Amino acid sequence: GKYTPLIRQASVVSKPFEIDVRENLVRLCRAAAKANVKVILSSWFYLHTYWTTDETLNREIIDSLDTPAKLDYFADEHNRALKLLRDNGLIGTVAFVELFNEFDGLSFTAAYGTIDDVNRAVQIRAWHEQAIAKMKAANPDVLFGYDVSSARIQKNLIPRNADVLNFHHYYYWTLYRTAFEHGAVRPVDGEI
Repeated sequence: GKYTPLIRQASVVSKPFEIDVRENLVRLCRAAAKANVKVILSSWFYLHTYWTTDETLNREIIDSLDTPAKLDYFADEHNRALKLLRDNGLIGTVAFVELFNEFDGLSFTAAYGTIDDVNRAVQIRAWHEQAIAKMKAANPDVLFGYDVSSARIQKNLIPRNADVLNFHHYYYWTLYRTAFEHGAVRPVDGEI
């Protein structure tokens, strides 16, 4: 469908509004199926989404849940999203699912550093493995990944039951800015 050349992770608006996330996910995956591309499902809640969500939700998810409860909560959310896609015949559009974007950057994991306490790192990995196991049990035909912020990976944080290990190539930002945000690629009208 129509798109904006501003492809950063957030669209800024000046007034509160509601988004039907389920409807948007189905629309995205229908477009992906039509274009024969795959989608990586992830949560950016603790990196960016909480900036724009209702404060009552933020307090509930950020302040009221300990680390294992956070991981379990988002495993359930991913399972709901995957069921929605399955119910709409779109499960084949999923490349893989990562519990969180930049897992090693979250304030309750390694906070973009290294966890020096080996026992703590192994404990966090075990909680992550439990969340992945929960998602795999409900979706045995889907791959699950571990996403990190750089190629410098703390090995004892990597869930041993992850199918995919991925990190971000931030050097692509120049391409995004040049090609998409400064006009080399123009938005189009109509459906993809």
